[in-house]
Amino acid sequence: MATNTLTSGQRLGLSTASEQSSFTLTAGRKAITLTGGKWTINDGTNTHTVIPLERFRGVKLGFGGSGADNSTANYRVWLVSLGFGGLEAANSPDYSSAIDAEVVQYIGDTSTVTLSTLNGVSGGLYTTSERIADTLTITSAGIGSSLETAYDLGVATAYSPTGNVPAKLIIPDLGRVHGFIVEFDLTGATAMNFDYELTL
Repeated sequence: MATNTLTSGQRLGLSTASEQSSFTLTAGRKAITLTGGKWTINDGTNTHTVIPLERFRGVKLGFGGSGADNSTANYRVWLVSLGFGGLEAANSPDYSSAIDAEVVQYIGDTSTVTLSTLNGVSGGLYTTSERIADTLTITSAGIGSSLETAYDLGVATAYSPTGNVPAKLIIPDLGRVHGFIVEFDLTGATAMNFDYELTL
């Protein structure tokens, strides 16, 4: 059977859905920790999981969580670049010698997702008690639109079908960073998570 090299398949972004009720991450250089094969950044209030891009350039993000039909959450997407002490360390295949990370905002605070009546499935990424988002908006922020223009990356686009059809945030190219973070601010939903599919 041929290997699909155009996608990573869908994965759940957070091992436990976020109950974060305000944004806490800020831009700048941050300490980064590698634990159990996952990079994390702690902002003093919350710990954020960095999703590595591996060999991929872009991502399709979907959202789901707990709450009533039409309940909402705001979200942000951050770009993460690892810092190294030298070129040899930067070329390490597992990036374990990273000494810090630069975090910059790409998708801004007023970006929203709205949950629908569509539920997950038993044993699936989202459970039967979780709802899938069918509506989303995006607001560019920070370096996002500058990267898209400077490198001709393509524009981040919201597929927001409503009608209980899963919505997607499509980012064609994240500008060759190491990875990204998705952060939530619950504005009605009681917990949120995201699924991601890395793309070439």
